[in-house]
Amino acid sequence: MSEESVLGGFEALARLPHGRERVVLVLTQKRMIMATGAKTGTRTMALSNLLGRMASGAESGGKRGEIGRLGMMHPEEILHDNDDNFELGYEKVATMMVQPRDRWTLSVSLVTDREKFLLEASVTAVFGVRELLASLLGSRLDFRA
Repeated sequence: MSEESVLGGFEALARLPHGRERVVLVLTQKRMIMATGAKTGTRTMALSNLLGRMASGAESGGKRGEIGRLGMMHPEEILHDNDDNFELGYEKVATMMVQPRDRWTLSVSLVTDREKFLLEASVTAVFGVRELLASLLGSRLDFRA
């Protein structure tokens, strides 16, 4: 394989024990990179549950264009951009299940040999990389949307 580069990715919210964190899942030829963003607390989560999509839009913060910025970087630069960013080799991915959460949102469950990540992403964002995910993960991708 030639030089590694960013092939695509999508923005999502990762569910954490005490809130959520905005992340970008970056896809390269060799690995996924989880690039972290702004943390949101349980208050925002409660507000989001109460007001639905309105609260979700209000918490977007200053991360607009983040996926475009990361797309212009080399994968190693992305890893070093933030101490919390980390990589997941495709060989470590057991399954990635994508299923509808509501009309606008998909739940993405990413299970590795050591961890399970629960993400929420827009239908448009995930459908934009569906074929790329299928080519990188093969039968380990379960797309139910």
